Order: sequence, then C-alpha cells, then structure tokens
Amino acid sequence: LDLFALRRFFQLHAPLSSLSPDELDQCSTLRHDLRASARLGFRARFDATRRVNDSHSRFVPTAGPAIGLGEWIFVAHHKSGTTVGKVLADELCLAFGRPIYKYTYRERPIEPEAPGAPLCHFLIKIYAEDLDLWLARVWRSPYNRLVHFVRDPVAMIASGYLFHRRGSELVWTNSTACSRDLCLLPEAWGADGSKRFAAAAFRSMPAALWLREYGCPKASASYYTCLNSLPAESGLKVEARRAYATIRTMVDVDALARGPRTFSVQLERLQYKTFNSTVAHLVNWLALANGSYVVGGRAKQAIIVRAYRSCFSSEQVSGIVSHGSVTSQELAGALSRWYRTATPAIRELAAHSWWASHKSPSRLFAPKWRVVRMVPHSRAILTCSAPLLLNATLLMLSRLQGTGCRLPIEVWHIDELNDEQIGVLTRHPALGRGLVVHNLKKALHPHLSDDDLQELRGFMCKPLALLASSVDEVMLVDHDARFFIDPALLFKTSTFMRTGALMFRDRLRLQIRGRPVKDASRFIRQLIRRRMGFFEMMLDDVVNASPTWPWQPAPSLLQAPIVTGETQHQIDSSVLLFSKRHLPRVSAALYLLHERFRHELYSNLHGDKETYWLACELVGGHECGVSAYAAGEMGQVKRDRATANRECLVGNLLQYHPDDPGWLVHCNCKPQASWLYTHVALPLRFEDVLKNMSRARESRKSYQVPHAWLRIGSRAEWSNTSALVVTFNAMSKRLRTNKQPTTAFSICDASVMEPIEYALLRLPHITNGTGTSSLSMRARVRDLCQHFGLRCEHESMKRRQRVLHALLSVRTAFGVTVAACLAIWAVRTISRYCIGRLKLTTEPEVMFVALHRSPSLRTLLRDPSGDSGGPPSDSGLGSYDSPHPSARPLFIQ
Repeated sequence: LDLFALRRFFQLHAPLSSLSPDELDQCSTLRHDLRASARLGFRARFDATRRVNDSHSRFVPTAGPAIGLGEWIFVAHHKSGTTVGKVLADELCLAFGRPIYKYTYRERPIEPEAPGAPLCHFLIKIYAEDLDLWLARVWRSPYNRLVHFVRDPVAMIASGYLFHRRGSELVWTNSTACSRDLCLLPEAWGADGSKRFAAAAFRSMPAALWLREYGCPKASASYYTCLNSLPAESGLKVEARRAYATIRTMVDVDALARGPRTFSVQLERLQYKTFNSTVAHLVNWLALANGSYVVGGRAKQAIIVRAYRSCFSSEQVSGIVSHGSVTSQELAGALSRWYRTATPAIRELAAHSWWASHKSPSRLFAPKWRVVRMVPHSRAILTCSAPLLLNATLLMLSRLQGTGCRLPIEVWHIDELNDEQIGVLTRHPALGRGLVVHNLKKALHPHLSDDDLQELRGFMCKPLALLASSVDEVMLVDHDARFFIDPALLFKTSTFMRTGALMFRDRLRLQIRGRPVKDASRFIRQLIRRRMGFFEMMLDDVVNASPTWPWQPAPSLLQAPIVTGETQHQIDSSVLLFSKRHLPRVSAALYLLHERFRHELYSNLHGDKETYWLACELVGGHECGVSAYAAGEMGQVKRDRATANRECLVGNLLQYHPDDPGWLVHCNCKPQASWLYTHVALPLRFEDVLKNMSRARESRKSYQVPHAWLRIGSRAEWSNTSALVVTFNAMSKRLRTNKQPTTAFSICDASVMEPIEYALLRLPHITNGTGTSSLSMRARVRDLCQHFGLRCEHESMKRRQRVLHALLSVRTAFGVTVAACLAIWAVRTISRYCIGRLKLTTEPEVMFVALHRSPSLRTLLRDPSGDSGGPPSDSGLGSYDSPHPSARPLFIQ
C-alpha cells in the first residue's frame, strides 16, 4: 500500500513517472512511516488538481474513468464528523473517479455536465430550509445516494464544549461578530446565498444578542470568553443552547431522508476498532448504487486501507483526537454528570435519535392519563397558579365574581402550592358551584426529573391542565385577564358552537419581548416542512391523532401573518375556549406536541399561545375557531417612538365579542397602569388590517417588514408528497444593518379610537331592554369607571378633571418652590464652611464671593505680596481698579 501511494504521487510528476518498478520498490523502503507516506500521497493527489471558485471547492481526481452513475451527497454537521467525514468522502470519491464539491453555506448544488453523470457533494453546513432541495435531489434519480454522518447528541455537546473551550476555532469563537456556527441569518437573507454574501452578513450582526440568548454573562464579548468564564456545568448548558439548531437539523435529515437511498454513519463507528467494518459496508452500498458494479476483495481492501490511513493521519483529525483528553478532575466530574443528565431539551432530541446511547423515558403523562378523560357537556374555567401568582389569582377570581360568573373554577398547579396556600384559594367566596384545586403532578409520568418538572411549571401548565381535566368545554383564563362581561356568554358565540373552539388574535409585533433573536415564523415554517415530509410526526400507539397523509397545509395557515413573517405573535391565550368532545384529534395532537416537541415549541414561541392553533392546523380538516376581529388596544394616546413619534394608542391588549364587536370582552390590563387608560380602539376585522398592511408595504414610507410567499410545490418521485416553497420579496433579501421596527401595525388614527367610557356604556349589563339606562350619563360613567378601576375623560367630567389638574399644578408649584429654597440654603451652608478650601484665581467676576468673610482675604487683596505693613483697611476693596501694577490683587474662585 505504501508502493501504491508512492506510485500515485509519481504519476503526477513527469520527471518521476519514468521510474522502473525496482526503483519504486527502493523508494517504498525509504524511512517513511505509514503516516508520513499516506499524508504525502493524499496531499499530492489533491493539491495538484485543486480548483476553487467563489462559492465551491472542487477536487478533481485523476485516477481513471468515473465508475457508476448518479450523485453521492455526503452531509455532516458541526461536531458530528465534518473533518473525518470530508477525508473519507475524498477517498471514496477518488476511488470511484468522481469529482467532489464542498458546500459550506446555502449554495445551490452544482449540476453535472451530463444527465446522470457521477458526482459527489459534501455539505459541511446544511440549513433546515434547504432540506427539501437536497432531499429532492436524492430522489430524482434511482442512482443517487445520501451518506449522513450522525452522532449522539449528548456526546456531541460534550465534544463541542471541550473543543471550543480550549480555543480550537478562535477565528469565530473569539470574535465579537456573528459566524455560521454561532448565529443564524434571517431566512430571507440566506436564500440562494453564497459564502461571500454570508461573510458580509455575519460581520454586520453583533454576537452579543446571541450570547445573551445562550446564557452567557453580559461581560462576555465572545463565545470563547463566555465558556472560560463559566463553570463546567453552566458552560455545557450554553453549548447545548448554541448547538441545538445543528442537532435539530441532524435529526430532521435522518427522519426525512430515511429510506433505501440513505446510509447513516455513526461517528462512534469510525473509531479504530470498527472503522474497517463500517467503511467496508459503506463501500459495498455505494458500489451497488447502479445495481451492477461490485467491488472486488482486493480493490475494496485497498480502498479501506487508504481511507484508514487518510483519516487517522490527517493533521486535523490527529489534533482533535490528541487534544480530546480531560485533565481536570472537576471538568471530568461535570462531563460525567452531563452524560447522565444532560438537559431536558437535549434529552428530547436524543429520544428522536435512534442512534443515541443516552436516552431517557420520553412519556409525559402516566399511562392511565394518556387517554382523554372528560364528562360530556361539562363546563368550567381553568387557570394555573403558583406561590408568586397567588395574589394575582385571587384578584382574578374576585373580578370574575364581580361579572356575575357562576361557572365552576379549577385551579391547577405542578406540586407548588402548600396546604396553607390551597386553603386560601378554597376559602375564596364561592363562584357558581365552587372552586377545586388540582395537582398536575399526579397526571405526569413518574420518571420525569426535577428539571423537567421545573420547565413544565409556567406556560406549559395550562395546556397540560386542559388535557388532564375531566371537563369537556374548558375556558382557559390567565391571571391578568380583566373581564368586562360575564365570560359564560362566550360559550354561546356562533364561532364556538360551530367549531368547538374560540381563539382570540394577538397584536402584530415583529419581536418577542426579551428575545430579539428568536424567529417564530421561521420555526413554524420548519414545523410545516417536517409535517409534510414525516408521516410519524403526529402518530402514536396510544394517543392517535389519525393524521391524514399526504398532508398539506390549509390556505389559512400559509397566509397567516406569523407564517409569512409579518409578526411573531398569532394567538392570544389569555382567554381561550376549547371543547374536547368536538376536537378529539386536536386534543391528541396537542398532547403529542407537548410530549415530543415541548422544549422546541416554548423556546421559539412566546408561551403557550400558538400551541392550540398549531395543533389544530397540523391535524388538518378542522376550522380552528379563530375570531374574525383583530386584537384591539386599550391605553393612552401619546407619542410613540416605534411609530415615528406619531400620536398613537399605547397600552394593553383588548378583545371584542366575536358576534357583537361593540362589546368589550376582556383586556390584559396591568394594575399599575390601567387606571391611567382613557381610550380604546374600535373593532376592526382582521382581513381589513391585513389589507392595510399590504397597501403600506407598497408605499415608500412603509415599515420595512419582511414578507414571504408560501406555496405547495411538487416533490417528484418521492412518495407522491409535496414540498413547501418559500419566496421572499426583494426588500426582504437586502442586507440591512439598521434595527427593524418592533411594531407591524399600530393604531395611530383618531378615527379608529374612542374614549373608553363610550365603549363601557355599550356593555350588555349596563343598558336595559330599550338600550338606555335609568341612571344619568354622569352617574353611569362614574360608576363604570370606579367598577372597572379605570380613568375616564367624558364631557360631563371635564369640570372635575380641571379642578384635579389645578390642584395638581398648585401642589407641583409648591413643591418646586420648597425644593428651590432648600437648594439655596444648601449652597449657602456649603460656601460658609468650605471657604478655606477655595482656590486663587485672577478672574475679577468672582472676587466678592467670600470677600467680606475673612479679614485675611481683605489684607491679601490690598497687598498681593502678603506684606501688609499696617492694619487692614476697607480701602483695599477697590484696589482692582488701580492702574498701578503692584496694586493688582489675586482673586478668589
């Protein structure tokens, strides 16, 4: 084999190509070890014929004609075998005479010179948006093959932490700018991009926001400093958040490409002991791609040995292996604990990886709770509470009592409330048929760890309580919801009676508060792609959502603003109605989403808001009961920077009755600010809001909101399924570094808002049968404002408001006067006791600051030399006007 490597080296050089076999045998006996000779042959074979263009790196082998047909696609991920995979792919493609192209970003695949010509592609970085592109390329010819390098997610995180902690890739780990391994470009920027464009785009993005998202300290300027400033356990969690997108893509590639044309290579199988058997299996599989070519025993053994030498003699592979040892006992202990526990998000991904060795039970509910339990036609209000939310829950219950609600109430918690706190809740004045407190932990699987339970507490409590409750028709209510009508009236709406659900819309916002790098639109598009290509996504042996196949998204889903990228929020779950009797498949889908993808859902979405809507849309065939009216606003009219300093209505979320939009249903009003609210927005149909946004996009002064168009494209010869095609407008593809607006739609027109008392007077429990009230206008307004804790500015209350403003002005003026007097007194006191520390100067304007304070100063002014020669006299006060030079005094500052 040394002789073969040297012959290949000599064939590339004309002066050495005429050597005889005896001379070649003498060359093979030179004092070169196997590692040096293999490296020499490897470099000579490829460096001599390397061609690099703008977006691809091409290696053209010189060993004879190409063998076989079709294209071979090698896919690796960061820390799943990119280095050893590239070396192995080079050797395999060289052995079969195939050119190989390297892809490091979202480049378009190279087309072969002739249809069906042999070709190799190696993808070091693949994005979830490009999976359909490459998988369709695999399935367009029966001779095409895909080799996928995978690795255990838990081991992948540990290896990445050690690799980046010691500074192996300081080019990006020690940089304050983004890179392809640290950040994600917006989907619109990366479509059909090149490495040159990606480099400029990443340099324009600071890494600070992403570092904060991963959990790095604020003082960390780069990823390298972040990992070295944290303890080992915290650093592993940071690395897990950074690598989550890469591992998620690896799992998706395996799930979507699983079939006879895909070969998965576990990195653990490429170790010394199992390397030969793994490569032998891979060579046989690739050689049989066209069904006719079989590699002989000696030829296959030669390929295996060359691949072995190339892989284990590579400087990069050797460097990674030699630096992989752990010397610190503390670090070794942290890694040992990491392999046992990891994080809930990584354990969730490992459960979807058939090759993972570190798995834990993935069930969410106990076996007897996994079947939907309900009493038909029963109704109740469900809410979740915690020790920190106990007072807010009690306040919400009191407000419900004030609306005349008589529905039973269930309060759920996940083993958080003690007996005393539960007693406080149960002693609350009875509402309807009473109040019951449930512990959700009884329904959860006993194998769930403490960190799993900790993540379930919060937003996940509400959908899980909906599934665990025995109530059929459920109304989910947040603790900050303030009702203006009896919420029981919502069960009689036409939308709920027709669809079995009632969901209110959220306001259109382009960012998730506190998480500026999160992209909910991108995640939902990935979820749609996954649902279209992976049949088992919504299939379970016990909880069967009966998914339709092939599944295609409904037009309402493709046109939703959160899917097109015009907002990051779609549904408001502060008040939501759901009937498990009408929507059994949606209930099953909601459970499966939380059992299999809960960490991914809640890390990309803002709480549980869109989970109910996604469960309905992913099942298909149901109308999801979304209100036809857009979310309103309840607040004050003031200038807002997000809207170019126009006078807009700024406040909290407001919802309208779906059948009678003149009625206010509820608001998410905050106690500290709601008493200042004076105006509400008039109800607008959501389709009208979208039309206004479309017209605004066409104008020059519009907000630069990205917009995507989605359509269903055919995926030829691939199980008769379809693919999601996403195209962006030209404005979205521009590279812009300026900050995007956080608001996609604002209420800045006086014609679409009104004083709050006008809306309150239309409530159903205020008017009598004739639409009027026996109370006077002023009395009704006063009572309504006091009842709901709001501030009103009706015409009948202008006099009262003027008096209050006058008293406030007097109080303010008095306070300013007192403050000024105190300031003057403080200045005089300080000047009296600190005059001895004043500095000398020649400025005449400040001479009399402390002139009459000390006799020594008068003496100094009269005689600058300090030699007074007589008693002090007041005649020296005006000596600065004396024309004599010696009479010029020093002054005091």
